[in-house]
Amino acid sequence: MTQPRAIASIIIPIGVNHVHVAARAIQSAMQQTLPCEVIPIADEQMLGAAYARNRGIEQATCDFCVFLDADDLLMPTYVERCLQLHLQTGRYVYTDFVDQNGKLYSAPDCAWVNDSWHAVTALIPTAWVRAVDGFDEDLRLGGEDSEFYVHLCTEGHCGTRLPEALL
Repeated sequence: MTQPRAIASIIIPIGVNHVHVAARAIQSAMQQTLPCEVIPIADEQMLGAAYARNRGIEQATCDFCVFLDADDLLMPTYVERCLQLHLQTGRYVYTDFVDQNGKLYSAPDCAWVNDSWHAVTALIPTAWVRAVDGFDEDLRLGGEDSEFYVHLCTEGHCGTRLPEALL
């Protein structure tokens, strides 16, 4: 019996300061209700999250990518619920999130304008990720995720909020 085709490539950059928590992120990615491939990328040379994410993009074989930081966790229905909304809207999908203390953060309905943003974690068609050449590796001190999403938007690939805390 063949396994169902994976829906999303979940890419997890693992910097040296996050090695101790990465197993939990990987486990949460593996527990999705839809089949996914999990691509952990160790950044032992400390080249930055953009570098690690781009190496994951190179390895991705699925129609969608999800970028998950090594110190974050996905709820088991993350990919399933985001895919449902993507199929309705044709947009990439991001969600609300909860911090480690249980505080809920509502993502903005209109991200990347007027100083509004969402977490790097979103379900995005892999073709879109590749069309904008992934993340800018020159932004090693931060901001590479914001630049990536603004680049997506300027290319006409906008996101939509799923108002559920799935991250």
